[in-house]
Amino acid sequence: CLETVRTMQRPRLHWRYYAAALLVIFCSCAHVRGSHSKGNDPYKVLGVSIDATQAEIKKAYRELARKHHPDKMSGETTEEEKEKSEKAFMSLVDAYEILGDADSRAMYDDKTAGAFQSRPRGFNSKMGFYTSNSLITPLNGTEFKRLVLCRGPFRKGEDERCVPWMVEFYATWCVHCRNMIPDYKRAASQMDGAETPLGFVRFGAVNCETATDVCNSQNIRGLPTFNLYTHDAMGQEHVEKFPRDKPRTPENLIEHAEKAIRLTHEATLRPIDGGVIEREVVNPDSVGLWFVLYVRGGFSACPQCKPMKESLRRLSANMPDLAKFGVLDCSEDTQVCQHQYIGQKFPVLKMYPYKGSKGTGETLMYPDDDAAVILPAVEKVIRMCIANIEAEN
Repeated sequence: CLETVRTMQRPRLHWRYYAAALLVIFCSCAHVRGSHSKGNDPYKVLGVSIDATQAEIKKAYRELARKHHPDKMSGETTEEEKEKSEKAFMSLVDAYEILGDADSRAMYDDKTAGAFQSRPRGFNSKMGFYTSNSLITPLNGTEFKRLVLCRGPFRKGEDERCVPWMVEFYATWCVHCRNMIPDYKRAASQMDGAETPLGFVRFGAVNCETATDVCNSQNIRGLPTFNLYTHDAMGQEHVEKFPRDKPRTPENLIEHAEKAIRLTHEATLRPIDGGVIEREVVNPDSVGLWFVLYVRGGFSACPQCKPMKESLRRLSANMPDLAKFGVLDCSEDTQVCQHQYIGQKFPVLKMYPYKGSKGTGETLMYPDDDAAVILPAVEKVIRMCIANIEAEN
């Protein structure tokens, strides 16, 4: 069956990229909605005094947003009550867009309500779209490595867990980026305080004009780009890019974050070494159906290994506990790879029996195989093996 699949040819996929030269000089009017309209004071909406600190404003917003969030409504709620709740929630979001941003708040406090709506507001490339007082954290190179990539050092009082981060990569000259500001803020406000298996989701933004090194290191090829960063139980970093052909709505951004977090939480693929191979994988006294991906020298030395590993990680998230998945770097365990008859080309995927004599396993994928063609067949093999094991037990 596998040999038949290997002979199948699949048309190559060609990635096409846009290249749009934008020479735009513009001024934008501050986008302000109902919360600061006449008779609707944002301070009153949030229930804080005009002397409140930014921290107090943020706390008040979070408490009220949790209370009035439409998702909190019960099934017996009428349509009129739902509409009223949604309007109240959006008023809170709008009010916080003004008071949560120090610059916007200063303009409002200057009693220039009329000018606030009509005053041209160009974006300074150095300042970017977001401030440190908003739900979206502006990230420079140091902060990105420290917080998003979770490489520390952490400051006193900071949560040292590697929590999920949704990060927007943008530039102030990018019209699409500017148009995304309200929707990105709305996604951040709707997920604010939402607990996930990996902790609370945080939202950040990287200005590619001032943090070019970060954008280059993350292989950013179009703006805006939204990446969801997670770390699994082994401390391995995972990045899920938001599809460029999908509408960038708040709902889709939230769905993307939730799926990426669930994948990282449920995936069982983990790095292993020669000791695990000897004790668990090939030991005839051990019990376990193992699938091991052999790579070499990390993914910089083996670029074709990375997509295979990612595909296997996704596959492992949908498999029962009977199946175990590991990745072994042959540059660190040369002797083990020689004993398993792994050659000089990578990656190689092997399967080892559930119990009894394991030997050197069965090769499911060779270096020259097309992973997109082979993996569906591999998945069928895995499920068939699991079904047989469950039937015997």
